Amino acid sequence: STQTKIEALSTMKNITFYAEEYRSMILDHSGFLDCLLHVCLYDSDGECRECASAMLRNIAFDNDAKIKMAQNGKLLNVVLKISSDPSSKTKRNAVSIIASLTMLNENNFSFVNHSEGAIVDMLSGLIRIDDDSAIRKRAARALRCLCDDETVEFLINRIGLMITLTNAATNDSCQDVRAEAVKTLATYSIKQPACLGGSMKLVDLMVDLSKNTNPSCAQIIAEALMKKAAFPANRTLMI
Repeated sequence: STQTKIEALSTMKNITFYAEEYRSMILDHSGFLDCLLHVCLYDSDGECRECASAMLRNIAFDNDAKIKMAQNGKLLNVVLKISSDPSSKTKRNAVSIIASLTMLNENNFSFVNHSEGAIVDMLSGLIRIDDDSAIRKRAARALRCLCDDETVEFLINRIGLMITLTNAATNDSCQDVRAEAVKTLATYSIKQPACLGGSMKLVDLMVDLSKNTNPSCAQIIAEALMKKAAFPANRTLMI
């Protein structure tokens, strides 16, 4: 019955949360991942989908599991799918999975290129339209974690992303989301080399944001500009 299935999934959710040292081993158990993905995609019961997505979220906390999960295209496609689930809890889990996997920089390049940027577009879309401020905040944080020397140009040039982050930094109803968006833009600014086109446009954007934001966000921007100015090539352009 559905209730029995919910109880079984809930038990496994607790196990994957508390048995930290066994998360990677659980992921490797024959048929386990396929079962979870099937529930996430096809189960008609929202609580079952929430439990299955929560298990994936818990397992994604494990560093060894992070690498395995990030290399699994089927899993990433399922996470993309459940990011639009009717359940807010399941959507939160989907974003948390991505955010957790991006904590390892070696996953970033494959993430931004997965399905021609679908993960980046999903996160950007959640910031624009989701009603849940926790989801918007987690999406902005994941977009920050995705940024490194290899991915910064892809992110900055992704259609609509900079507009989305700028709007969130200035207009989002939640102060935490605004702060997270500012942090993400600041990270992009720091990571973008001065020798690449458009570098000063991002600096100008940061300066403009500092004029219309709260003190804590202004401090984040000031620290970012100081870090960028630490490099002689950047100082020449910033003066």
